[in-house]
Amino acid sequence: MFVLAAFSPGVTLYIWDQKTVALWEGHEFRSRRTPSLRCTTGLADMLGGLCGRVLSYRLQARHPLVYATLSVAGAITLLTKVPLLAPLGVFTVLMGDGLIYGSIARRIDEIVPKQFNLIAISFWLFIGDFGSVAGSNLICYIRLWVVGS
Repeated sequence: MFVLAAFSPGVTLYIWDQKTVALWEGHEFRSRRTPSLRCTTGLADMLGGLCGRVLSYRLQARHPLVYATLSVAGAITLLTKVPLLAPLGVFTVLMGDGLIYGSIARRIDEIVPKQFNLIAISFWLFIGDFGSVAGSNLICYIRLWVVGS
């Protein structure tokens, strides 16, 4: 949740904050309006989260840290500041997040007795909220590091 809150949308709103965005540096003729880029990344956001959650119940169970590498890879892709790669970066961040949440929910379903299932999943979601709060609160500092003043 930290990576999701900090980078998708988080800092990406500040990386591309002009009226138009050149999809590839040096190719101004391929520029698009920024709302079009945001729409495309929004779709990638939705598809990444959906795919991650669906796949988490279909793939062989792995430790959530394995899936965290997807989120980190997506954040690194966004930090390249290449608008053409932004949908891929957002998709990867959300896919990692979906796989993490889905795999932990799957694990809770498998090992926690049914009468304690709601308590366990609620506690896990509460723990995840710490990451989102930390990521949200660090956006301004990450923005200074990535974009500058």
